[in-house]
Amino acid sequence: MQFEHTIRTLADHGYRTFIEVSPHPVLTTAIQETLETTTTPHTTVTGTLRRDDDTPTRFLTHLAELSTRGTPMDWPTAYTGSQPSRTSLPTYPFEHETFWLDRGGPGDVRAVGLEDTGHPLVGAVVSVPDTGGVLLTGRLSVRSHPWLADHAVSGTVLLPGTAMVELAVRAGDEADTPILEELVISRPMTVPDEGTLHVQVLVGGEDRGRRKVGVYSRPEGTRQWTEHATGTLTGGATGTTAPAPEAAQPWPPEGSEPVALEGFYEHLAEVGYEYGPAFRGLRAVWKRDGEVFAEVSVPEEQTGVAGRFGIHPALLDATLHAGNFCFQSDGERPTMLPFAWTDVRLHAVGATAVRVRATVSDGDGLCVRITDPQGVPVATIGSLQLRETTPDQLRALSASSGGNALWAVDWAECGLDAAEARWAMLGESRLPDSPPGYADVSEAAEAVEIAEAGERPAVFVADVSAWVPEKAGPIDRTHALCARVLDLLRQWVDRPELADTRLVVLTHGAMAVHDTAEVTDPAAAAVWGLVRSAQSEHPGRIQLIDTDDHSHRTLPTALATAEAQLALRDATAYTPHLTPAPATTPEPLTLDPEGTVLITGGTGTLGALTARHLITHHHARHLLLVSRQGPDAPGATDLASELAELTEIGAHVRIAACDTADRDRLAAVLADIPADHPLTAVVHTAGTLDDALLTDLTPQRLDTVLRPKVDALTHLHDLTRDLDLAAFVVYSSATGTLGTPGQANYAAANTYADALAQQRHAAGLPATSLAWGLWETTSALTAGMTTTQQQRTRDSGVVP
Repeated sequence: MQFEHTIRTLADHGYRTFIEVSPHPVLTTAIQETLETTTTPHTTVTGTLRRDDDTPTRFLTHLAELSTRGTPMDWPTAYTGSQPSRTSLPTYPFEHETFWLDRGGPGDVRAVGLEDTGHPLVGAVVSVPDTGGVLLTGRLSVRSHPWLADHAVSGTVLLPGTAMVELAVRAGDEADTPILEELVISRPMTVPDEGTLHVQVLVGGEDRGRRKVGVYSRPEGTRQWTEHATGTLTGGATGTTAPAPEAAQPWPPEGSEPVALEGFYEHLAEVGYEYGPAFRGLRAVWKRDGEVFAEVSVPEEQTGVAGRFGIHPALLDATLHAGNFCFQSDGERPTMLPFAWTDVRLHAVGATAVRVRATVSDGDGLCVRITDPQGVPVATIGSLQLRETTPDQLRALSASSGGNALWAVDWAECGLDAAEARWAMLGESRLPDSPPGYADVSEAAEAVEIAEAGERPAVFVADVSAWVPEKAGPIDRTHALCARVLDLLRQWVDRPELADTRLVVLTHGAMAVHDTAEVTDPAAAAVWGLVRSAQSEHPGRIQLIDTDDHSHRTLPTALATAEAQLALRDATAYTPHLTPAPATTPEPLTLDPEGTVLITGGTGTLGALTARHLITHHHARHLLLVSRQGPDAPGATDLASELAELTEIGAHVRIAACDTADRDRLAAVLADIPADHPLTAVVHTAGTLDDALLTDLTPQRLDTVLRPKVDALTHLHDLTRDLDLAAFVVYSSATGTLGTPGQANYAAANTYADALAQQRHAAGLPATSLAWGLWETTSALTAGMTTTQQQRTRDSGVVP
C-alpha cells in the first residue's frame, strides 16, 4: 500500500491536517508516528468516531479540535437543521465575565400530551377542553435564556414587558386571535439568579370574537402562581387597519435632525435600568416635529434565535428606547415604564433589524410603527401607556417583585365619617370630656345585657396608657401594662354578652406615623403587638387607636369607623399598610477592625450566622458572643471550632456566659471588653418563644418572652448610649407587625424592640430593627414549633 510513503508525500506537498474517517481510529497512530519522523511542523491528526461512541457529539468534538488548531470550518453546514446562535466571547484575557451557551430546548413534549410550539419562551401548548382556550407553558432561567440577564432593574433581572407582549401574541396565534387588543402589566416578573421560573399563558374561551389572556409564573418548587399581566385578544380589526408597505423614501426622513446617543444607556443605568449588550439595540435616532425615527437591531448572537420569535423581546424593547425621546427636550431624559399596551399587531416574524417611527398619542401614550429596512411592516402598537419613574420607584418595584422583598409600614390618611358612635369608657382614663364609664369588663357586660337595643354602647374604650404610671420605668411598666391588657382581652373575649360590642384599646404615643415622628411610649407599642395577635384570633371584636396630644376631639368620630388599627394625629386619621421599602443602596457598614462587636444570643443559630457574616463581609476582627449558657450552650464548642478557622484572616472570637436581661451581669461583661478593642457595634439576636392562644396565655408566659427583648434591649440601650457605636442592630420579628395568631407575647416583645430602635433613631443614635419573617434555617428558637404553629405563621402570609 506504500502507506508511509503516501503520508510523507502528502506532508511534503504542504498537507498539515489528517482525518481518519472510520468507525474507530486505527490509522491515526501510524500517521502520527510517520509525521514525527519528518520535519513537517504543526500537524494535526484526528479521527471522526470511536467504538461505542458513534454519536454526533463525538463527531462535533473532533471538528472542534480541528477548529481550535486552525482548520477552517463550514459551521453552518455542520448545524444544518438546527437553530444555532452565536455567543460573544471575551475580547481579551482576564475580563472575568460569564458567557453562557444557550441550552437546547426541552425533550419531546408530545410524550406528555402536549404540542410543541417551537417558541423559545413557551415550548408547549395544550388546548383547554371546557372553554376552547389554550394554555402555553414554559420554563425560564438565566441559564437557559442568558440574554435575559441583560435586562435588570436596580440589580434584579426582570422579564421585559415586551416578552409578555410576545407571549400574549404567540398565545393569540394558537387561538386564532392574533391581535392583542389590550394588555395591562400589573406586576413585573422576576427571573431568579438561580433556579427556574415556570411560566404559563392562559387564553380563555371566545366571547363575541374576543378572548381573555393572562400571563402567570411560579418559582420552581412552589405551587402558588402569580398573575403578571391580563388582557384581551381578538381576531378582527380593533383600530387602524394593517399598514401597507411604505413606498421608497429617503432615510432618515427629510427634515429630521440626528440625536446624539452618547451616554444614553449610561443614563438609564443611573436611574435603575441596567441594560446589557442584548438590550442595547438602539443604533441611531432622529427627531422631526414631534416624531422620533430610529434604527434598531439585535446583536449578532441573537440573530439565530430571532426567527423563532414573532418579534424578539430585546428588539421590541429597544424600539421603545427611542420613545424616550418623545417625552423630553434635549436636556434631562426621564425613564419611562411600559404599563398598558393597546392594539398590538404583528405583520412579519423573525426580524433582526428594523426602522421605527414613534409619536405621542392620547396625551401621554406612545404610538409605534415598526418596519424592516425596506419599509415592509413588521409590527404596530396603537398605543402604549408609559409611566415616568424615579430611581426610588424603580428600586421599590424591584423589591416588590423579588422573593426576598423588603417591606415597611406606611401610614396612609383615612377619611372619617361625621357620625359618632355611642361609646363608654372602661377602667380609669385621662381623656378630657369622656362619657361615663365602667370599672371593669363584668360591669360593662351587665350594662350591655340589661340596656335597651338603642341605648347600649356600641364601643367600650380602654385608655390603657393611663393604667400604669410612667414613673415605673420602661421595663416594669411594659411588663405590668401588657399583663393588665392581657387580662382585659381574656375577659372580653370570654363574655358572650359582648360578642356584638367592640373593644377599643386606646394608647398614646405608641406609633410613629411620620418619618420624623417619635415613639414616646415603647410600653404602649408592646401593647399594639399583643392586641394585633388578639385581633387575628378574634377578628372584628377589638380595635387599636393611638393618639397624640392634639387628637382627643377626633376620637368620637374615629370610634365610628371599622378600621382595625388607627393613629390619630391632630384632626387626621391614619391606617397602617405594608408597602415595598425602597431598595436604596446605603453606604456599606464600615467596622473598625480594632473595635469589638457584641452579638447577644451569639451561640444560637442566628447569632452564629451573623458572626460569620460580619467576619467575611464586614471585616470584623474582634467578636464577643454572649448567651445565657455561653461556652456550655449546645453547639457552642462546634461553633468555636468553626470560627477558629477564621483566625487565619485575623478574626478573634470570644464566647461568654451572660443573661443580658440582668443589668449587672451585662454591665460586667461590657466592662471586661479590652480598652484597646472598644465596643463599636451591637447586634441583638436573643429571643425566646412560648406560643399560646390568647385564652391560654398567662402573665408568666408573657414575662418569659418579654424578658429577652424588653429587659435586655433596654439595658443594652442604657449601657451603650454614650458610646461611639457604628451600629446597633435589633433582630425583631414580623409577628409584631402582622399579629400572628398564637404569638401575642412574642408580638408584644418585638413591637417594643421596634419602638426602642425608633426612639434611638429619633435621638440621633444608631439603630436598625429588622423584623424578620420565618427563617428557613431551623434555629433553637423555632425548633420546637409544632405543625399547627408553623401553619398559623404561614396563614398570616409569612413563608420561609
